[in-house]
Amino acid sequence: MILLFHEKVVWGDGTIIELIIWRLPRATPDRRHGPKYRLYYGRGGKRLERYDNEAGKGDHQHIKDSHADAALVLGAAAWGNKPSPVYRERINEAIALYKARRVRYLVFTGGTPEPGYPAEGEVGRKFAIEHGVPAALVLFETSSRTTWQNLVNARELLVPVGIRTVLLVSDPLHMRRAMAMASRLGLDAAPAPTSSSRFQSLASRGEFLWRETWLYIDYLLLGRPL
Repeated sequence: MILLFHEKVVWGDGTIIELIIWRLPRATPDRRHGPKYRLYYGRGGKRLERYDNEAGKGDHQHIKDSHADAALVLGAAAWGNKPSPVYRERINEAIALYKARRVRYLVFTGGTPEPGYPAEGEVGRKFAIEHGVPAALVLFETSSRTTWQNLVNARELLVPVGIRTVLLVSDPLHMRRAMAMASRLGLDAAPAPTSSSRFQSLASRGEFLWRETWLYIDYLLLGRPL
């Protein structure tokens, strides 16, 4: 094992948050990718939360036989009229789900950080239509700015067309928090993490995982929907 990142935070009340990222010396059949991680959150010797992909648990992957009425794509940055590399991976995942007949509709979410720029939801819709998805089967919203808002706004689009179940599409490290929020909102959702990620470097993966760790714990403790 090659240690890549280790940070441990101890709060005044004894709460411990620890994140470790390491690389395997070689791939194994159930763990084809090198970097692994473990998140621990506990207090007073009691484990409150643990999230990892260690030995025997494999890598994050699709639930292969999952089908739903729609793929719900959580927003990510748009670069003008084009999706950023991270967003493009999510959109491509949703298109693949549609073409595999695992979903009928695609739902795109996300606003814009500045007035006058195309919204993420609009960019996602345009990209999907250009790649063969019928416009009538693509829903989108253009005002959300956070994961929670993505889900709230998307929920309003589902009922009028009879969508009851969704596959939630985002990066694997984002999925834990997104699924927790979807459950709280009463969405019948299953995870459909992207099979690839544009967070390629160890530094970018570590930064994204650490950010998601803090946001997830903040959501668990304070219920703040971000």
